[in-house]
Amino acid sequence: MGHSFEGSLAFLVAEHEPSLRAVVVFGAAGYSWNLSPQLRTCLFNAVKKINVPVMIVNAQNDYSLYPGYALDSIMNLLDKQHELKIYPAFGKSLAEGHNFLF
Repeated sequence: MGHSFEGSLAFLVAEHEPSLRAVVVFGAAGYSWNLSPQLRTCLFNAVKKINVPVMIVNAQNDYSLYPGYALDSIMNLLDKQHELKIYPAFGKSLAEGHNFLF
């Protein structure tokens, strides 16, 4: 389980750790998605290899919803067990939306 960059790390750990039972991420790569093609590639490769249920959670006003939608699309194509949950906007700023968990 992780939030923001730690959410991205949760995907990367799950790719290599078969003992995990599930992955839950909040706002994973929300800020860095558009800034790092390398991170996007790593996350795409990770979700292809993950074999446990995944839940991706964002607020509507996160920095970016692209990570959730893109990873959801790949997991749909691969018939991976997962859920993408987009909650209504939280607070008034992108930062508040990204940190809605707190």
